[in-house]
Amino acid sequence: MRASLFRDSPQLTEHGKEQMNKEKISGIIETTLKKGNKIPGLFELPKILTLKGKLQTSGTTGEVLAIIEDHRGLITKAFGLSDGLLDSAIEQIKSA
Repeated sequence: MRASLFRDSPQLTEHGKEQMNKEKISGIIETTLKKGNKIPGLFELPKILTLKGKLQTSGTTGEVLAIIEDHRGLITKAFGLSDGLLDSAIEQIKSA
């Protein structure tokens, strides 16, 4: 069984609004990270795991995007991603 970046959650918020498509966004993030030419090092790993936890508890697309933007440097460095790849992922998440 493949572990998802996001936990399963109800499709509706307490206000009845549809939540973001966590599976689709998770897939976008995972695909993007696989395109990098590095894996996180020993000292980056705790920060990446903390970041993963924040993403898992995100309830909106805006929260996901804010976390990615706030930690852009760490993400690009830890996974060896270009800014273009990360920008592309951000655009895909916005349209998810």
